[in-house]
Amino acid sequence: MAHLEFNELKLRTLAIFAAKGSLTPPEWAVSARFYPVRASYTYLLRLHRWGLLLRYSARGRVVYSLSARGRRRLTWLRVREARLRTQRALSVLSPGEL
Repeated sequence: MAHLEFNELKLRTLAIFAAKGSLTPPEWAVSARFYPVRASYTYLLRLHRWGLLLRYSARGRVVYSLSARGRRRLTWLRVREARLRTQRALSVLSPGEL
């Protein structure tokens, strides 16, 4: 798996939490089109352990939201993705087109 592909799910996940706020794992799974839905519990717990998401219980349900570290990582991932896209676009141009 390429490094950008590895970070694509993380980027999409953090962007969803930035846009929507607090979500349960099934709510996030539907937004992210992440299947099987039950695997969302494991994935979001991993991001919580890395400090990218906050985890708490509300009305007996596990709820996640974006942490400050998650916001910084989201910014970093977006900048990195933009740089990689620019590099790819420049690599397809011939030297005379630059």
